[in-house]
Amino acid sequence: MLFVVDGGKALAKAIRVTFGDKALIARCRRHKERNVLDHLPEAERPLVQRRLRDAWATPDADTAARQLESIARSLDKKRPGAAASLREGLADTVTVNRLGVTGALLKTIESTNPIESMIEIVRDHSRRVKRWKHGEMALRWTAAGMLAAESQFRRVRRFKQMPQLVAGSRSKRSPPTSPVCSTSTTPSQPDPTMHTYPEDTHPRSTTTGTTSPSRRPGVLCPGRA
Repeated sequence: MLFVVDGGKALAKAIRVTFGDKALIARCRRHKERNVLDHLPEAERPLVQRRLRDAWATPDADTAARQLESIARSLDKKRPGAAASLREGLADTVTVNRLGVTGALLKTIESTNPIESMIEIVRDHSRRVKRWKHGEMALRWTAAGMLAAESQFRRVRRFKQMPQLVAGSRSKRSPPTSPVCSTSTTPSQPDPTMHTYPEDTHPRSTTTGTTSPSRRPGVLCPGRA
């Protein structure tokens, strides 16, 4: 799953805790660009902005990261605030490059602009409400605002690239931890201390320091005392 966030560390931590290795976090490039440029005088902003966008447009993620680091080094002496802002979360700004997304679809997912547009409509829809009685009332108004925003939704540009995005997301996920299992390649009698569990039906350990059995069917794993 790809999550595009604006840089809030608490939000990124919550995503990782909730979704684990299924989560891929990408930083909103428009927020990052704005944060870096805010540290610069007006006269210097166009050049740095162009260099940032050229780096992010590089298809190879490692090359893009090196170009961004080069920009940070060029700012170190005279604009250390801008350099530090750029380095913070730099790797997350090239997450979408690693997924192989290009063209119009890239423009859609490289920032939080799509969701922020909906949020603005929700805020406008409830702007006259002055007294919020309870949380359910806030949820109802939020839902009503989202329904109002729905009429302005547009089809994602280059949506046919979505399978490529999904495939890229899956390939970048961390592999599951393998249990310690028998590695013998010769046929032998079953070990009485070993048990075979069908998929998703075997017991799982919750003891600290132990390894959960594999989820694959027919894998021999250490039995329990």
